[in-house]
Amino acid sequence: MVKINEKRGITEISYDNNSKTQKITIAKNAITQVTTGEPLVFYREGVLHFGEEMNNASLSIYNLQGQLQQNQPVAGQSVSVDLHQGTYMVRIQNSEGVQTHKILIGK
Repeated sequence: MVKINEKRGITEISYDNNSKTQKITIAKNAITQVTTGEPLVFYREGVLHFGEEMNNASLSIYNLQGQLQQNQPVAGQSVSVDLHQGTYMVRIQNSEGVQTHKILIGK
């Protein structure tokens, strides 16, 4: 069974494969898409967007050399960031735990 859900420019396609649900997420017109089975995180035009509301969270962004690029608190579904073209690891920590996402920023 295939399910397609579209909301706020994000298309999510889910399908069952031998009793295991697989998920593909596409962010339209976005420079980046990241899926990990956790809430979607994507970057578009200087803003990092989250698939759900983040309350009292801490955001840390690292380059692939492990150098901290940005660290700031997060409240809401998006936050402005200053990043250049490249690949980054986004770490979000709140009272529920820690999530790590990989984002790709292109031209």
